[in-house]
Amino acid sequence: MQAVISGALVASNQWHPSCDEHVVIRIGSKAATARYVDLVTGRAKRVIDGCGFTFWTDISATKVLTFLADLRADVADAKGNVTRGLSAQTSNFYTGALKQFARWMVRDGRADQDPVAYLDGLNVRTDRRHDRRALTLDEVRVAAAYSKHRRQDVLPLRPDTAAALRNE
Repeated sequence: MQAVISGALVASNQWHPSCDEHVVIRIGSKAATARYVDLVTGRAKRVIDGCGFTFWTDISATKVLTFLADLRADVADAKGNVTRGLSAQTSNFYTGALKQFARWMVRDGRADQDPVAYLDGLNVRTDRRHDRRALTLDEVRVAAAYSKHRRQDVLPLRPDTAAALRNE
């Protein structure tokens, strides 16, 4: 008996790894730190598990988009407290991990096509959660003056910056 899997004719008694097994093979084979492997594998597996994908042919970009949109949605509890969903940047990291995995599957000959190739990242500028700015001169002075662990003989800033602050 034969079955068509990912466009290739294979014998049904052959071993066909599930998506999870492919992810571990892919990330585990890359020369990277253990922390990086855990991070990227976790992201790809969260999308795969959350969408209910078991085999390569199960992967659907539409399901991925829906799953990530659900993760980005804010959730209110019974008391009205709102828990923020994933940020656009974090969602992009999940998309990137899955796309990285899918590109490898095609390049390694384990799949014919990449079902998530056309997925694009979100515009993170529309979902700013932590806008950062430079401190004003007064804020730097206050921070330097109230540093509780600062020894008097050690400058908390680079010497040229500290000199500039003293001269003003």
